[in-house]
Amino acid sequence: MAAVSIILVNYNTSSDTLECISSLLNNNFIDFNIIVVDNNSDIVNQNILIDFAQRGSKKESDISHHNQFAHLNDIIFYQIKNFNVSDFDNLNISEISKCRITILFNNENNGLAAANNIGMKLAKQLDSKFIWLLNNDVIIDSNALASLVKYFQDSNQNIGVVGSKVLFYDEPEKIQSIGGLFNPYTTKQVHIGYNEIDTGQFDNSSVSISYPYGASLFIKTEYYDKVGPINEEYFLYFEELDWIKKGNRIGYNSGYCFQSKVFHKQGKSTGKKLFTPRTEFIACLFCRNLLIFYKRHYPLLLPIAWSRLFLNYIKAIYKQNYGEAFVTLRVMFGFKNCLRYKTR
Repeated sequence: MAAVSIILVNYNTSSDTLECISSLLNNNFIDFNIIVVDNNSDIVNQNILIDFAQRGSKKESDISHHNQFAHLNDIIFYQIKNFNVSDFDNLNISEISKCRITILFNNENNGLAAANNIGMKLAKQLDSKFIWLLNNDVIIDSNALASLVKYFQDSNQNIGVVGSKVLFYDEPEKIQSIGGLFNPYTTKQVHIGYNEIDTGQFDNSSVSISYPYGASLFIKTEYYDKVGPINEEYFLYFEELDWIKKGNRIGYNSGYCFQSKVFHKQGKSTGKKLFTPRTEFIACLFCRNLLIFYKRHYPLLLPIAWSRLFLNYIKAIYKQNYGEAFVTLRVMFGFKNCLRYKTR
């Protein structure tokens, strides 16, 4: 049994996943395992992970030309191809518990929430005390994980989910987010510290956030037990905020650990950077999921969500983003099958 299970979801970004794993293997907290859930990536990206696992089972001399993984001869891998949720009953947990890294190859992509749920369910079966949902396009500071564990050990508050200080991968002196604020009366989400130079201005325990930034979400496994899995209806976007709101309802608060630093590339799987125009697929998910979120948590404020979508429609027309405008309008009239736009 490891103290921490770290869950990485991979979708056609295996090189980023390997870079993330490399930083995890070189961090200062050693009592952890890594669960990689591949969300039905293309064969090229699946083969990158398979080759990585095969190198891990060879002698160091065989992999010395891969300097970042030169120590992999000490690591045991456990791979499952064409994985389905129904396969949990047949998993050899005693064997998996001996492994530093487990790779599950999903036979279909049911979204980020579903993949994270698979990882958390396995972490629960492995009796891990903590779970770290970490974006695969992140590298971590060597003290990031130890700081998160210490945060929980030192906290006497009813903290459910703790986030890290998320910095830009390409500009590590700049903050991407230390957490978010959500205003249900405007539907606006604010990334605290976005694009600011990190001078330590948020390095204090008095910082208040509505939710941690989704690139790094650290929980005790008991949070998963009490709150349940992430709602898979969302597929992508708003699923983490929904999960945190469920925790709030039963008394959990969100925390921010400024000592834990991670460096995020952002948008590698979706192609969507912060504050850039949306693809039709992303626009559909955002609009549909905003309505789902309000129906679940703020039903009396649902007209505000509708107004936000109408405003998005007007803005898209003004900016001549006609594809986004059309999708937004369709969602307003009840369209829900966003996967139709996934390959566009």
